Amino acid sequence: MPSEGQTRRQQEQRRREKARKANADIGEIPPVQDPERRNYLEQHPDEWLRTYLPDRFFLDFSESQKNFISLAWNAIQNRGKQNINAYRGFGKTSLESGLLLMSHMMGHTRNGIYVSAEGGAGKASAEFFADALFEPIPADTGDEDLEDHVGYEKAIVQDYPEICYPISKRDNVAQKPLEYHGWPCNIKISPEKITFPLIDGTRASGSKISFTSILSSSIRGTFHNIRRVGAVRPDIVMIDDVQSDGAAKSETEVDNIINVIKKSIEGLAGVTKDGYKQPLIILSALTQNQPNDVACRMLEEMPDYCTVIYRFLRSVPVDFTPWRDYREFRRDQYLRYGDKKTVTAKLVEYYNRHRTEIEFGCVADNPGLREDWQVSAIHFAVEKWAVSEEAFWCELQNDSVRAAQTRDGGLEPVQIVPVIRDHNQDEKVGQTTVISRDGGQINADAEMIHLGIDDTADNIMELWKRGARLQASVRTGLIAPEHIERIEPGVSCQVNSQTFQGPCEIVRKWKLREISIVTLDADDAGTNVFIEAALGKKQEKT
Repeated sequence: MPSEGQTRRQQEQRRREKARKANADIGEIPPVQDPERRNYLEQHPDEWLRTYLPDRFFLDFSESQKNFISLAWNAIQNRGKQNINAYRGFGKTSLESGLLLMSHMMGHTRNGIYVSAEGGAGKASAEFFADALFEPIPADTGDEDLEDHVGYEKAIVQDYPEICYPISKRDNVAQKPLEYHGWPCNIKISPEKITFPLIDGTRASGSKISFTSILSSSIRGTFHNIRRVGAVRPDIVMIDDVQSDGAAKSETEVDNIINVIKKSIEGLAGVTKDGYKQPLIILSALTQNQPNDVACRMLEEMPDYCTVIYRFLRSVPVDFTPWRDYREFRRDQYLRYGDKKTVTAKLVEYYNRHRTEIEFGCVADNPGLREDWQVSAIHFAVEKWAVSEEAFWCELQNDSVRAAQTRDGGLEPVQIVPVIRDHNQDEKVGQTTVISRDGGQINADAEMIHLGIDDTADNIMELWKRGARLQASVRTGLIAPEHIERIEPGVSCQVNSQTFQGPCEIVRKWKLREISIVTLDADDAGTNVFIEAALGKKQEKT
């Protein structure tokens, strides 16, 4: 028989256990405050995002954003794939995160994986979901108010009480044990994962979103066990800007990322009882950075991702001269005044005076995207271009090839120039298809479109077959006199990793006019021409 002291300790333990359980039990889930609103919004994803996530989506969506929401939601409903190349500021990460949350809250998906760049934004992404779902329990309200959910302000908390009410009862205490009808809620919110409350009979019970990086081994082995459901394989993956600037420049890292997407991520899908591969929803959002980076490779190699490209300017100027004038004025103002407040006032005045010619031919995808001091969205684009042409073409236009053409040495963006023989315009060989730079080297791909039509092209091919050494020579043109930099005597300067001593003149911006195939080039600089078969055509590479 237990002693009196033991009996008191046992009674105290039972009392504490009873108090713990009473404190842990969340009680009854309040009813949905506005079922009609919830049902309507679940049929209209753009309005769902604006209504339930107002802190993130506080501006009207542009037509392109609405188009992407429609495409991505269609991919979710039909368990397909959707990839976008969108400009910085498009909101691609927020849109895909919001749609992932919507899909999970509706029970359409149960085990999601959010994949970011190596060392990426897993913590920030987890905070986005946690902040959306949490609202502190309102103070100074009675039990009746709580039961009716009247005291909560967030529409998402009002209309999804089976998810948000238990999370609010958690009160941001990470290890706080909560129960519902005697069963653990198992809520988990951390930088690595978010697990929804286990509320039996509700469509999102126990659903999970994991956060990982593209090269992490944790992408594999991501089964998730849900009480009364069993093991659930990943059913949706969000790929968010998985290449850093450094990775985009590395062929090895790009290959690694592409392999992870093709093998590890696409291999997450399971097999049905009938032996068929289960469909896996994949949403991908990228911005082009370099030719042949992850965004470009997915566009070329993965047509089933249905890539859509959104450019900030739907049309760019035919003549960039007004933009160059703005850049020169901008440079002079910063050299003269040195402080941003004065310079921006001068730039606004200049822009308004020349707005018609600066904006001629330009159409902005999102007219509301600009800094507070700028006149318009196009002014925002002009500023980006003035600071860095390369950044403009990559970050705003998703045109990495054209960005590469503006890098290192001032080659004006151009794709098609004639290929002739010995600088003779009458002896045509073909025309270029792609022109790019690699440091101080120009690379051009061209098609010999005159083969079998013109004797010149046939003669070039015959010389090549007989082993003749063919070289390339280019003709360039000056764009404007102000692009000539005069170097004074005794002053040294560096161009394309070479040092020159003044007096001399440097052409900082020039345009490629033609490429000639010659047997000996003008400066014997070691240029080479290679001719090979490609897709049944003869192709010349310079």
